[in-house]
Amino acid sequence: MVRTTYAVVQDVPASWNVYLLGAERHEQMPEGLLLHAAGPTDEGFRVIDVWESQADWEHFRDRQAQTQLSHSTLRDFEVHDLYLTSSNLPPERKTDAGQHRR
Repeated sequence: MVRTTYAVVQDVPASWNVYLLGAERHEQMPEGLLLHAAGPTDEGFRVIDVWESQADWEHFRDRQAQTQLSHSTLRDFEVHDLYLTSSNLPPERKTDAGQHRR
């Protein structure tokens, strides 16, 4: 079975302070999480996570079920093209075939 990179976008109608309180509880990066980005929006806040696979996301989601915020909107999709960059490294691109290029 091919593991496809997986992304989840969550829009939450709650204040940025609610996000910050929740973020304090999660000091370690969950296994399989490649990228996490969050910020306030006019409606609350948005979180974008990119996971190594849908199974990694589901494992995290199931462990966090009791702390999930109600009324949030989740959108998910398989990632077919992903660029990972760092100020210390050249860009890395992951394609459907799972090939990594620098």
